[in-house]
Amino acid sequence: VKASSSLSFNTKQHNLPIPSPAWDCCHPVEPLNYHQKKLNNEKSNACSSKDDARVSNFSSGQKNQILLQITWDFEKGDDYNSDNVSYYDIDWLHKFRYDKMSLKERRNRTEITPAHAIKSIPEKANDANLVVNIRPKDTEINSNESTNVSPVQKPRRIDFSSIFPSSSEDRSNLNDGAFDVLQGVFEDGAAIIYNAPRNLVVNDTMVDTVSELAKVFSGGSLSHGALYGDLFTVQSTPDSHNIAYSSLPLPPHQDLAYYQSMPGLQLLHCVEFGDDIVGGESTLVDCMAAAHELRRISPDHFRTLVTTPATFVKQRDSACYTYLRPHIVLQEGLDMNNMNREIVAVNWSPPFEGPLCVPQESVESYYAAYYAFERMLDNHSSVVDGMDDSKLSSSQLFTSEKLEEYLKFSREYTWERRSQVGEVLVFNNRRMLHGRRGFTFKEIDEEGQHREQQIRGDRHVR
Repeated sequence: VKASSSLSFNTKQHNLPIPSPAWDCCHPVEPLNYHQKKLNNEKSNACSSKDDARVSNFSSGQKNQILLQITWDFEKGDDYNSDNVSYYDIDWLHKFRYDKMSLKERRNRTEITPAHAIKSIPEKANDANLVVNIRPKDTEINSNESTNVSPVQKPRRIDFSSIFPSSSEDRSNLNDGAFDVLQGVFEDGAAIIYNAPRNLVVNDTMVDTVSELAKVFSGGSLSHGALYGDLFTVQSTPDSHNIAYSSLPLPPHQDLAYYQSMPGLQLLHCVEFGDDIVGGESTLVDCMAAAHELRRISPDHFRTLVTTPATFVKQRDSACYTYLRPHIVLQEGLDMNNMNREIVAVNWSPPFEGPLCVPQESVESYYAAYYAFERMLDNHSSVVDGMDDSKLSSSQLFTSEKLEEYLKFSREYTWERRSQVGEVLVFNNRRMLHGRRGFTFKEIDEEGQHREQQIRGDRHVR
């Protein structure tokens, strides 16, 4: 196949005879002859020139769009029609150039940094004044540079009624709220749906609301239900073999890290939370942003967590899963020793980690790096495990300055909040670590003494 190298400019506005290339689609080409076949070979006078490439201003029905029009000249004997015309959006071509600045801009549009992370909620804040985070502009190139940004509520809150119409309407016609939820998860890692009922009536059948929501966001089906089922209730139970079903603190983690492919979206629906329950707050931490910050603070620890495989396990009756993967994964590239490549994944799940499978000389450096990253991700870890950070900082493991930088991230970027009945927390399990504070239930018995019980009810779906 050959095409001429000549290029001419035509500023006259045209009406495209075919659907315009999408504004930000990864497939910006629509061959004219292919579209003609779809229209049952209806005759079109779209282009009369051959062996030509030109830049023209087209009207796509939304606004003027500059496209590159190419007419392909095929060799005789080819099976293609000689009138093959393709259109390329100039802005799309410009965005995906191969020069260093373009690659830097492209990375900036996708890489998660602390500038994109959900921050801690200030004390005495309530739902009416949670506008405490800022979202950087899409055009921001260097996250360390100051930019003009406007405050926004993160995670954003979406009313359930904006996703599902009232019960009297056809729920196959969903409102724009579903897009708002997905946009919030895409940009911030999480979103909250409020005013969600416990159950819905769909086709005269009572169903769980959280399952119906999950089907909306997943395109109609659920996944990863082999071990726990698609829908499961998280509550404290006696003699539990899983820390999630106890009243103990649940450290920040990802679910099913021992799978080759972890779940993406997860939904946590609060259906019961008694006023007398003490504790039990939900937590979120952006582990992708934390990894970005660890690279800045401690490059050596960062390299260790990139190059050392951790062991993730799940062992119980009728189930035995083991998967080895590093805690931090970088974009593949020509130079795999380059630690400045884009961070594309983080794997972290302390409750489900097993013995290391690494050479002896790698063990000490791994645990030093692990401890540093843990202090960034879990602001209660030193309290729960009983370790004295001040003694560790006086040893050769960390300097006090380094330790303070680790702890600063966990203080500033641990989102902690008591869930309200009717709220559904939707989050990206591959980006956001979720956890829970320990809890008890207090009531006064007949003798006037406080009696503690353990109760909490959430419905969790993957």
